[in-house]
Amino acid sequence: MSITLDELLSVSVDDGGGSLTVDGTVSLGAGAASIGTLGANDGVDIGDVTVNNAAGASAVNIQDGGNSITIDDGGSPISIDDNGGSITVDGTVATTPGGLSTWQVSATSVDTTAGGTELAATPLANRVKMIVQNLGANNIYVKDATGVTTANGLKIPKQSSQEIELSATANIWAITDASTADVRVAEYAA
Repeated sequence: MSITLDELLSVSVDDGGGSLTVDGTVSLGAGAASIGTLGANDGVDIGDVTVNNAAGASAVNIQDGGNSITIDDGGSPISIDDNGGSITVDGTVATTPGGLSTWQVSATSVDTTAGGTELAATPLANRVKMIVQNLGANNIYVKDATGVTTANGLKIPKQSSQEIELSATANIWAITDASTADVRVAEYAA
């Protein structure tokens, strides 16, 4: 069975304090539609939702009433398309990096030895990203292979860091421009 509500029709659905389940598709016409106001302890699990707002129609508004809105993708990608318009967020948006399940930090002393020092010589399985942090008093230079020099490496100034995305089998070599440097490497895996 399929029920289509036209924007000219006003329908009120009251669950009487119980629950209301829709198994299938609910189509709301091009007019305004509202779920109403939820009580302090109410929760709504809508399942798969598609909101199509016809061109020229009013904006689609989702309000949290001062609390929070959680969007769980259930392992599938979430796509938000503003269709050439704009998306405005009033407040703070907190994100959790998707796909990163494990991370580890290692410490290495880097010096001026020709060829450089390999960072994270035993890479974290399924690694996708590294952050190289130079805690030393000297600049370091990094490269994706042995043979790194101050002339061919990417400079990471003293007391700074650099994020690098790379596969689990790739690695980074480092050298200092003088003396030694305390280097920390954070590896992130999917």
